[in-house]
Amino acid sequence: RMAANKILGKDYDVVVAEDGEEGWKMLLNDSSIHVVFTDLMMPVLDGLGLLERIRRSDDPGIQNLPVIMVTGADNSEELREDALKKGATDFLPKPFNSIELQARARAHCTYQREALALKKQITIDALTGLSNQVAFIEQLGKDLAFAHRHRQSVAIVMADIPDFKSFFMQ
Repeated sequence: RMAANKILGKDYDVVVAEDGEEGWKMLLNDSSIHVVFTDLMMPVLDGLGLLERIRRSDDPGIQNLPVIMVTGADNSEELREDALKKGATDFLPKPFNSIELQARARAHCTYQREALALKKQITIDALTGLSNQVAFIEQLGKDLAFAHRHRQSVAIVMADIPDFKSFFMQ
């Protein structure tokens, strides 16, 4: 952890967790995290457990994060295969070198930024600058999941504005 933080800390805002459980809490509370590097072997919640939580998350922002599994020489092929089946994005063997770590961080961060930019393009109406139906349905899904988790009620109001486009055409 400390070596990775030292290597990546110059170019990235790195957050470090002691174990998978703490890492999970950080993911839930920090939407600016774009890539997860996790060791397969950790106390409290191991890398596979963290990976499963990420892939099963109700939040698509968490669910689609790249997860790079850091593996030691003692990690078996079966363990690595299991990680791939559960959705691991990449592997980084220990001991890792700084160039390899930086290359993976750069590649996955760049991919995440580009994917978010593309998503924004397809979810924003070019004429109005407002969210379109795709974005509305995605947000509705998040809000319903949140309400369900916190046992809250939800109300939806629909308004139909006649000649809506005339507000934006000049």
